[in-house]
Amino acid sequence: MKKNLIFIIVLLLPIVVNGETITVSFDSCIDGDTAHFIYHDQNLKTRFLAINAPEIAHDNKNADFMGEEAKELTCKLLSNASKIELEFDNNSNKEDKYGRTLAWIWIDGKLLQESLIKEGMAKIDYIYDEYLYVPYLCQVEKKAQKERKGIWEKEKGLGYCSKVKDNNYTLDDLKNDKLEDIDINQSEIIILATIIVFLVFMILITIFVIKRS
Repeated sequence: MKKNLIFIIVLLLPIVVNGETITVSFDSCIDGDTAHFIYHDQNLKTRFLAINAPEIAHDNKNADFMGEEAKELTCKLLSNASKIELEFDNNSNKEDKYGRTLAWIWIDGKLLQESLIKEGMAKIDYIYDEYLYVPYLCQVEKKAQKERKGIWEKEKGLGYCSKVKDNNYTLDDLKNDKLEDIDINQSEIIILATIIVFLVFMILITIFVIKRS
């Protein structure tokens, strides 16, 4: 009985302590919005969540405008980073249909997606839900377009961000909202796990008593 109870608790622990962010090491970059990272000896081909950078030359196709520049900036930022973290968004799948990891990329405490958008090397794209930092990043994108940086030297009109109202969000605002949500979710999970463990314990006691009688 005791062994069964311990086994159930062990099964529940990953649910309770499920992490949101992992620390990785840089392996290589592919283009402006894709790179390889190493996590516990596992190679994660990672697509940067919620952005799209211009394409580099491949398969006999010429590079898009600013494609090589976007890759160069991404490679420089990642290769010079002391600490890289992948943050998973609760409203996004952890992988896309090609098996690539989807995440926010933090470099020494700075959001890589923001750095790329700020310099006009990427734009908000592939939005399928309410991703955490998008409201703030749309502000950054609109500023880059207004200043005609990078891709905005030639591109006209915003895509997804055209329907996002101007706001005064900061990354810290959105981070704090996220932390509050996590605290609430973790509390709910802990309560649920406690109830389940208690019910299982009672069931095991009942079975034990029935067998003894």
